[in-house]
Amino acid sequence: MKITKLILLCCFLVSCAPVMQGPVTPGAAGGTMGPMEYYMDRMGSDYSNFDLSEDNPQVCQDACQNDPNCVAWTYVKPGFQGPNPRCWLKNAIPPLTPNPYCVSGVKVAVTPSGEGGQPPPEQPAETEGDQSSAEPQTGKTVKPPKPGNLRIIKE
Repeated sequence: MKITKLILLCCFLVSCAPVMQGPVTPGAAGGTMGPMEYYMDRMGSDYSNFDLSEDNPQVCQDACQNDPNCVAWTYVKPGFQGPNPRCWLKNAIPPLTPNPYCVSGVKVAVTPSGEGGQPPPEQPAETEGDQSSAEPQTGKTVKPPKPGNLRIIKE
């Protein structure tokens, strides 16, 4: 029973991550950035990558926002791909893959004038105490667990 709840919780966390649909056409620098996708990697479609001098995913997001060819990005925490944090800029939007060492994001909209659209609304999520309901409660969000906080419990 506990393993089932853990599996459902993991699936729920993956399903709560924002998923961008439809193509994003690169254009002028700028555009609106979607929310940061914590503990998520967007593997592939890389056209540029570089070490960062600062341990902050906002630096990678800003690099994507200011690059007209970038439509998605992935920040990798220091110690996973080397001693420094790393930024990967992407010219397409790959699917999300769970990874505790990454933070990713996408440009939500790029208009010809360089002004962006609106980010997607937050998705409602169920609270930790009420796992019996299949319907998420509105107004409540669940943040992904920190790396190492999930334990598999065998019955």
